[in-house]
Amino acid sequence: MNEVSGLRARKKQESRRKIVAEAERLFRERGYERVRMIDIAQAAEVSEPTLYNYFPSKEHLIFDMDQELEERIVACIKGVAPSKALVEAVRKESLRFLGDLSRSGAGKATGIPLSVLQSEALQRVWLQMNSRIAHRVAETLLAESKPKISRITALILGRSIVAVFAVILEEFGAGRLRGRSAKRLRQEIQSAVNQTLDNLGASVPRA
Repeated sequence: MNEVSGLRARKKQESRRKIVAEAERLFRERGYERVRMIDIAQAAEVSEPTLYNYFPSKEHLIFDMDQELEERIVACIKGVAPSKALVEAVRKESLRFLGDLSRSGAGKATGIPLSVLQSEALQRVWLQMNSRIAHRVAETLLAESKPKISRITALILGRSIVAVFAVILEEFGAGRLRGRSAKRLRQEIQSAVNQTLDNLGASVPRA
């Protein structure tokens, strides 16, 4: 990549980050349904066509976090064979994710993830996102597992692992929407995650 191409790529990344930051701010201040794409474009100081070049819809914009979540999940399982070690890696990262979520302010009724619970369009994108991440997790397990596991086993494990993170996000959001404290929710979800992963650990193939 030459210097001009590198500069262009950095500017695109900076524009994307600014758009996402401004969109998240507007969603939190006004609520997802009250924010238009043109509002986001104006706040990010880009044209509306430029905004649509980055994000085909508002639903896709709110889930720009999906890349971060995907990389987080894949990173925690890389190099870990399907065994109790895999379960412990998922436990460690999912509980860290829960802690980050409870400290982030994402439980506000105008923000993320509560918006997911209030929009059918967002729910569809959310399900698509989970399916895509689960397939990548499965492919990672297939590529790295020794001894090799079957594709069906990898798919089951992939969907199970992603479900842990998805349910944490959904249930934390639902609880905050009902007015429950972040601290209490974190305790309850942590207990459920630990119990579920204990059961999963008893069923995964041995390394």
